[in-house]
Formats: sequence, structure tokens, C-alpha cells
Amino acid sequence: MRCAPGAPPATLPPSTEARGDWYSNGVKPQRAPVVFPVRFEASGEAIQSTTRQVSVEGVFVRSQKSPKEGTVLSLRLYLPGNMRPDEVRARVVEVRPEPDCGFWAEFVEPSPATIDGIKLLLQRRARAAAGGPGTPIGVMNVKQNAPSAVAAQPQPVEARRAFPRHAARFQVGFSSNQEFVLEYAENISAGGVFVQTEQPMELESIVTVSLRLPGNEVPVEAKGVIVHCVSKEDAARIGKHAGIGVQFLDSSDEFREAIDRAIEHILQNG
Repeated sequence: MRCAPGAPPATLPPSTEARGDWYSNGVKPQRAPVVFPVRFEASGEAIQSTTRQVSVEGVFVRSQKSPKEGTVLSLRLYLPGNMRPDEVRARVVEVRPEPDCGFWAEFVEPSPATIDGIKLLLQRRARAAAGGPGTPIGVMNVKQNAPSAVAAQPQPVEARRAFPRHAARFQVGFSSNQEFVLEYAENISAGGVFVQTEQPMELESIVTVSLRLPGNEVPVEAKGVIVHCVSKEDAARIGKHAGIGVQFLDSSDEFREAIDRAIEHILQNG
């Protein structure tokens, strides 16, 4: 396999249900590619995952454990800058198989504070987009006060990370061509990790990663989707390390807490 360009995420069809004026004066809002942690429950299991798209009317959650269409569930949105996650009810209106793997959930009577938080996030993203292509997992610093839960060539429709990332070197294990490979991370954020590796990997493929996080002697494990790839040739040309950007999905509350503790440890100890 080789690092092949990924296809842009498919645009989800809009709902045919009538909408009120709470989101944009009755005008259908755009769905922006933004990544931040999100929690939901399916079949009695609490699942910590991440988003792919968001608008003031709903959110696309990456997951291999999507609830059935029509399911009404509680979402916990870890919006950047908020000290506490936002709780909102939502209805699953579409489920997508791999490689998109996930579901679009439309909010049900969200609070004004939640809508304001999403609007602020989208405004910040729009300002950042005006400055150039999005930054894939692999470059940036994490800011202080990350909420609990807490440049390579651009890929098409690259989802901007709502949470910046922190430089940190720690051991990461993952499967490649049915072999377990040990490599090292270059940085980490609330939503994913960039792993230095020359192993060729396919974009949008699902991997299991084992992270020996800073400040934690016991490795933690989660699923992830490869959302960015820097080949050896690209790395040499742009002056970066070869590697892959992995976006977390379908993990546990314990994994989310471990990521939060690791980020806090990095912030305090460098």
C-alpha cells in the first residue's frame, strides 16, 4: 500500500423536516469539517469518539458503532474553550458505512448556549480558513485550559482541528499489514495523534493504536482512522517527518480521561 490521496467526505443530504429560526434565520446552514471530541451511548455502551462535520443544526460523528436511524440519543459535545461539555439531545437521521463510517445527528431543541458555542467555533474556523488551507494532524501547539475530554500538503476538504496539538514524544503501537509496529508520536491533541512512521498506510483505514502516554506507565488503547499521511518523499520535500495523522474514534471514558491527563501532564512538564 502507499499513501494515496483521500476522497473528500461525501456531503450528507439535508433533512426534509422543517426547521425553525433558531439556527440561521431559517436559512439552511453549511456543514463545516471540524474535529472535536464527542460522547454518545449506543446499546448501553458509553462511546467517546470525534466529529467530522458540524453545523448549528447537527453534527457528524465518526464511529463504527453507529446507532440506527431514528434513534434519539444524548450527545456530549466537548467544544473548545468551554470548561464543561455541552449536553444536547439529537436524532440520528443518516448512518454511513466505511470508509465514511459514522452518523449525522440533528439536534433536538438545543440550548441557546450550545448554539452560540457552535457559532463561535464556526466563526473561528471561517477566519482561519481565510488564512489558508487547514492544518492536518501533525503541526501546532495545544493551549492551556483544554476542557475535560479535552505543514504537510493539504488533503482535499481537510477537517480543521478544533483543539490544537502539543509536541510530545511517546511510544505508539499500531497494526500495519497485519504486523504490530512500534513507533513514536510527534504530537497529540484531544482528537488525535500524529505518529512518525515510514510504514505505508491507506487514508481512511481503521487501525487500533496503543499509546504509552506521558505521565501514564500503562498503555491505553483505542480505534483510530487515518486522516492524513506524509510519505517519505513528501517529508523530504517539505521538511517534515514522515508519518500518519490518526483521529480517535469509538474509545471509552477511561481513554478520554487518560488523554486529558496526558495533555495536562505535557502542559505542566513540557
